Amino acid sequence: MGAAQDPSAAALHPARLVRGLAAHQPWPHRRGVLRQRRAAGARRARAGRGGGGRPLGGAAAARAAGGSAARGAAGPDLALAAPRRTRCVFLLELPEDAAGAAAGERFLERYGEAARDTRCAAVVVVAVAPASPAGEPPEGASRADGVTEGEGGGLGRAAARLRGASGMPSRAPRPLRAALPGPVPEAEALDLDPVSPPAFRLGPAAELALTGAVVVSLLSAPGVWLVGRITDEPDRGCLGGASSEVVAGRPELSADSPRKQYEDARRLIREENARVDREVADHRGTARTVVHIGSDVAADQEGQRYNAAVPELRGIALAQRALNDEAGNDSQKVWLRVDSRNAGDDFAGAPRIARQVAEDAREKGSGIIGVVGFSKSLKQTQEAVRILGAARIPVVGTTATADLMQVDGYYRRVAPTNSREAAVEADFARRGNIMDDGSGSCSPARAAVVVKDPRDLYSDEIGTLFAERFGARPFTLEYTPGGRGGGLAQGQPPKDGVARKESIGELADAVCERITANPRTVVYWASRALQFSAFLDDFGDNTACEGRKLTVLGGNDLTTAALAGEYADRPWLRLYHTVHVLPAGHPRLSDIAKKFNADYARDFGSHDLWRDDGRAALAYDAMQLMAEAANRAFRSTDNVERSNVQIGLDNGIRKQGASGYLDVGRGRSVPRDKPVVILHHTDRGSEPVLYCGAFTQNPAGRIAHWGPRGKFSCPRDR
Repeated sequence: MGAAQDPSAAALHPARLVRGLAAHQPWPHRRGVLRQRRAAGARRARAGRGGGGRPLGGAAAARAAGGSAARGAAGPDLALAAPRRTRCVFLLELPEDAAGAAAGERFLERYGEAARDTRCAAVVVVAVAPASPAGEPPEGASRADGVTEGEGGGLGRAAARLRGASGMPSRAPRPLRAALPGPVPEAEALDLDPVSPPAFRLGPAAELALTGAVVVSLLSAPGVWLVGRITDEPDRGCLGGASSEVVAGRPELSADSPRKQYEDARRLIREENARVDREVADHRGTARTVVHIGSDVAADQEGQRYNAAVPELRGIALAQRALNDEAGNDSQKVWLRVDSRNAGDDFAGAPRIARQVAEDAREKGSGIIGVVGFSKSLKQTQEAVRILGAARIPVVGTTATADLMQVDGYYRRVAPTNSREAAVEADFARRGNIMDDGSGSCSPARAAVVVKDPRDLYSDEIGTLFAERFGARPFTLEYTPGGRGGGLAQGQPPKDGVARKESIGELADAVCERITANPRTVVYWASRALQFSAFLDDFGDNTACEGRKLTVLGGNDLTTAALAGEYADRPWLRLYHTVHVLPAGHPRLSDIAKKFNADYARDFGSHDLWRDDGRAALAYDAMQLMAEAANRAFRSTDNVERSNVQIGLDNGIRKQGASGYLDVGRGRSVPRDKPVVILHHTDRGSEPVLYCGAFTQNPAGRIAHWGPRGKFSCPRDR
């Protein structure tokens, strides 16, 4: 159905309808029969107006069209006198507002009833409607059991379903919905020359035979209708448990201590630095230095589940080796040294290290072209980025996601921002069947309680963003580890919809109260993973909700602990958490990602703790982005200075990375539509239930839909 501005176009006038049905080209020897038919049509038109001259409603229009079609097929004389021609097409133009949508809905509903009553299937109704902004029918509307572009061709799949139907309709028809591909972006569109097809006409017998063949191929039997409405029951299947998905399996904890794993990664970097020095001495290669600023390693194996120091160093080491291999094959590429500096536990010394790097970079011949690192969004890492920017040193962040890390134009990152993650997570919670009712059926969340730490840059920001995007006024619980008073000044009352808790026990009790009052409440965990483990301990044993189902959606800070099986012994917990890469072996991975996973498995084991958590891949890509800017500066100016590297970054870089397509165009600080994956935590591992974004450069790797049969649209970056 097209769009028009005139609301009166929502109904058919009977005279127009009958004239349209009768207005076929007459054959000379049948004009008398046609005149009789037009007279009958006029009588039907007068009866349809009922004296008031009002337009024909949806049901009457449907019966008129169907009845005329049935009479046209009743006898050989009438059928030959006025054969069904391809010109017999009616367009119901509806306004684009809510009234137009309601009118179209009523027409389709009554048309189905009329088709059942008249037992006529000579007319096929095709309703075409634009998608809603979210990419699916409006709230409250039924959804069709059709296909999407992810299932092989939309209309082609619908036609296959129709071909299997047979028999006359015994009830209102079961319509199908076929989602058409979205418009191709202008930059990717093809310019097509106009085509003038040859004109030809068929005789009535040939046209009738051809029309019959086409209709039979599409429908195969009467009583099947292709319309834009659905009467099927809503889907209540739970998201997760799809055996076809590749699962991120349980890793094996290394027998080596965390400190040994950390030093082994640093040793790989030192060995590669020595290789660079030999190359420069022997072959006069061009070499520069990239500084890495990371946190200290965990003290024990348990702490490894919450610490990113080792995987980040490993990703940088793998990237350095790969980039120097390329420089050995291409004299126009730069050899790279890596100067890794330890900023202490939780980056406590990050500002101090940043000032040291700024001083070292000012020395003549330092060779420092930029900094990579900062795996966490903290106030101290934010301050370090600000110091480096003031010194005009380019920085590429690894896994820090907070929008507030963007303090100036010298900072870029390869991980998606909190804004993007929160948009994807909120859409997932509102639309996905994640709330288990205990019977094996699930439904979307109707309420949310957000747990965040107001003194943590990452936690406070992503918790606030999720609450804004989820809607329905989520309740926020603020908790700061150690009971340090939350984010409000002493004596200041909390805002509406916000409560401050001083202990994990109080927090667990408050969450229990919320999910008891509304069982369809999802807990959005914006705080850190270490506090989540403590919360689960109290919730399971020390609250009135012992044994009650708890659905939690968390950010990527929970990922390493979840993949390591930290939460596996809690059958009452339904946990979803984000990650920035697909599991190794997933069919959507790019060739670059497959090679990276193979290299990582070769050096560190195929069951390593961090193989699937994305931290090593993001560190690898941060080095790739910095190196690409340096190589461009070298090729264009033969001068690899920091200012030229910054110009290369400012001009934009598009490159396939291990974590996805790095589309950092001019003026951007983060790759466009960077992949976000949501994993469902299960006994056998974590399985992807949503993955959105640009995993590869080619269109097939840009995932734009999620959910059963891809019925929901992924949030897109501007």
